[in-house]
Amino acid sequence: MMGMETAPAKNRPLCSVIIPCYNPGNHLQEAVESALASRYPSVEIVIVDDGSTEEETLRLLREYATHPQIQVHYHMHQGPSAARNEAIRRSAGKYILPLDADDKIHPVFIAKAVDALERNEQAGLVSCGVEYFGDRTGRCPLPPYRFPSILLRNSFVCSCVFRRADWAAVGGYKTNLRHGGEDWDFWISLIELGREVVQLDDILFYYRQHGPSRTTGSLKPDHLRETIRTIRENHKLLFRRNRWALLKDRVRWFGVRHGLVLEKFH
Repeated sequence: MMGMETAPAKNRPLCSVIIPCYNPGNHLQEAVESALASRYPSVEIVIVDDGSTEEETLRLLREYATHPQIQVHYHMHQGPSAARNEAIRRSAGKYILPLDADDKIHPVFIAKAVDALERNEQAGLVSCGVEYFGDRTGRCPLPPYRFPSILLRNSFVCSCVFRRADWAAVGGYKTNLRHGGEDWDFWISLIELGREVVQLDDILFYYRQHGPSRTTGSLKPDHLRETIRTIRENHKLLFRRNRWALLKDRVRWFGVRHGLVLEKFH
C-alpha cells in the first residue's frame, strides 16, 4: 500500500468527488466508500441522481443525504454530462474528481493528484494507472497520451482530477454526445485551453467490468464514428490547425497495426 503524508485539512484545498447516479445503484456504495476512504483530508462528495426510479437506489441516496461529507441532489434524467455539470455547480471544491457510480478510487489518488496540480500551475488534468475489476481483471491498456493523437484516440478514463476554474472556462461537459465520449471531449477542451497533462504511473483507479454498458455500446463502429464526428464539430479549429499532424498520426497508427515500417513518418 502506497503512503503519503498530508498537511492538516485546513491547509489543503477542497477536492469535490462528483458522482452521477442512475439506477440501478447496486454498486454506488462501493464507489462512495472508496471516496470516503481517501487519505486526502479535505474531500466532499456530491451525488446527482439522474432521475432514478429504483427503490433500493433511492433508499441509499436518502441515507447518504444525512452524511456530513455528502451532498445528494436530484434532477430529471438528462444523461451523465448534465449530471456531472450539475454536481460541479453544486460543489465547492477547487479541484474536481468525477467518479462513476460503479467504479472505485485508491485512497491516495486524490492526494497525489492535488499535489501534482498544486506543484504545477500549468497542469490541468491528472490521470493515473487503471485496473479492471469485476468480470475482467488486469491493467487497462490505455494508449499513452500524445498530442495530437488524443484527438483520434482517447487516453484516459472518465476519472481524472482537474481544476474547477478550468471546467468553468471551457463551459463544462458538452451535452451533444449521444453515445458516450463526453469525458474524452472534455479532456480535449482542457488541452485546447493550454493545460498540461500529468500521468501518474501508479494504479489508483479501478474500472468495473460488468455486462453490457453505455461504454461498451459506445464502441459500436457506427456509434464511435458519430462520437468522433461530434468531437470534431465541437473542436473545429483545433482539428483544422492540426490536420497534417493528424494525417501523419493516422498513417503511423496504420503502420503499427499492420507491422509496416514507415520511415518518413518517424
